[in-house]
Amino acid sequence: MKPSRLYPWRLRAALTVIVTGVLALFASINANAQIQWIDADVGGPTFKGSSVKNADGTYTIQGGGSDIWNTSSQFHYLYAWASGTSWEITAQFQSFSGPDQWSKVELLASVSDPTAGPQGGDPFIAMMDTQPSTVTPPDGTATGVNNGGVDQFRTASNGNPDWLQVGTTPAPAYPNDWFKIQRQTNIFNLFHSGDGINWTNYISVDTSQSNLIGQDNKTHFGTAWPNLVAVGIAVTAHNDTWLDPSTELPGGATAVIANLSATFPPAIPPTLLAASQQVISG
Repeated sequence: MKPSRLYPWRLRAALTVIVTGVLALFASINANAQIQWIDADVGGPTFKGSSVKNADGTYTIQGGGSDIWNTSSQFHYLYAWASGTSWEITAQFQSFSGPDQWSKVELLASVSDPTAGPQGGDPFIAMMDTQPSTVTPPDGTATGVNNGGVDQFRTASNGNPDWLQVGTTPAPAYPNDWFKIQRQTNIFNLFHSGDGINWTNYISVDTSQSNLIGQDNKTHFGTAWPNLVAVGIAVTAHNDTWLDPSTELPGGATAVIANLSATFPPAIPPTLLAASQQVISG
């Protein structure tokens, strides 16, 4: 038998693949490190939300508000400005608790005015997570609704919200609820995963087309979204009047988010912001 030989062209091809992969990895890491995450209380919730970046890299996000729904939403938003039409954002939802059976944590993209910041009536596309049915929230309304990753959207500013059932609704599986939004031109692909490796494409929304019809309010898209959108983690209590019994003060929902990562290039944040509404997150 002849000894094996690594031909020069094969070596060059192998090195090209390795170098390309390494450069892509470093580009992703560098982009994520430069992304400027911003905190915003959207829609004027009574409980003032916040986000804290913990020593282990996770984020603890608290939010009040009535809902991410209706013609105008109330929630806390940890977001960044995503520029371009080819990117993705992923996050692991490690834990979530809230005062109401419909308290929500969502991976959410919104069409927002960069000179004013996100508003309650902005169009949005999101993957929603709730508390499991094994939990009875403190407001005593009922057990958690057990939605572990379904779509929600609003197709027009201050318009009715909607969603579309796709197969069997997944149940929450904290700490292993992973979500991803992938943008490809006008199409937003929504994924969920139990390990951050194997992904299921739950639904794809083409904002330039009107073929996807919501099942609650029969709304549809039809105008391509702009190149610049806001995207991040949204938390709502779904009970804007709830008082924390330990403090007798307004309270909210709490999410712990790990592995928050995005591949879009860093965008310069808008300069005209309401100081009371938005702050740079540490």
